[in-house]
Amino acid sequence: RTACSTAGVPHIHLGLAGEGLEDILLANADTTRTYITKLADVVVDQYGVNDIRNGRIFTEIRDDKISAWTNWASSGVRRIVAVSITPLPGFDTDERNDLNDWLASLTPSAVSALVGTPVDYAFVDVASAVEDGAGSNEWLNGYSDDDVHPNATGFTAIQSEMGAAIAAAISSELPENYYFDEIATGGLVV
Repeated sequence: RTACSTAGVPHIHLGLAGEGLEDILLANADTTRTYITKLADVVVDQYGVNDIRNGRIFTEIRDDKISAWTNWASSGVRRIVAVSITPLPGFDTDERNDLNDWLASLTPSAVSALVGTPVDYAFVDVASAVEDGAGSNEWLNGYSDDDVHPNATGFTAIQSEMGAAIAAAISSELPENYYFDEIATGGLVV
């Protein structure tokens, strides 16, 4: 039932290095990964960094997130945990901040309306744990070695934010409308 267990959290990691939202939404995208989300109760959505690095604008990323969330919700996912975009010095600060502000402003009812079915929604602001001032788009000194990825110090700061959110997402009661079908296993897709 569990593809992987790290620190007691069963999960299936479906993201690929360098992948953006438009990659997972292609008509012929990896159907195996799409099918596997049918096994999940919770999706932790960390997409957006590569989209911004590839020059995509906020509205494109927002619309693709809504499409991905809709696909996941229609396959049975009942909780979406969106994660803020960490600093990307040298890339568009406004697009990144607009995306983070939008993600932070959403509520479960707003996301349910966007995806057309009731889902729980939570936002995890990992950027604030590693950013040198709100909206600065700059890493705290010593938190990244390449200005894109967190280093060990950055990962520790992010993990403290993510750990609590994931624990809450997998431990709280399921919504009233939640249903189990023949393949639901309670997995966590990260």
